[in-house]
Amino acid sequence: MPNQPTNLRAFVGRYRWVAGEVDTITLHGNSLTSALEGSPTPQFFIGRDSATYPDDLAVTTFYYNRDHKVAGYVYRRCDGQTVRASKLP
Repeated sequence: MPNQPTNLRAFVGRYRWVAGEVDTITLHGNSLTSALEGSPTPQFFIGRDSATYPDDLAVTTFYYNRDHKVAGYVYRRCDGQTVRASKLP
């Protein structure tokens, strides 16, 4: 896939949602999975910094800090809701 990031390990980690929930993103082979609720769900990159999930119209866009390290993401739903999740240390 041409838009696939070259370093998926940069996205691995735990991300805290505003509501206090924690999304755990892990690396499985050449793809990432997200486990916010229940079992892990695969993520599919649609751009260098953006991913989506099977059967989901939402888009996750990762953002970076000053050191160019992944600092969190914004989850945008098709109904206009957005959730910001900060990467935990």
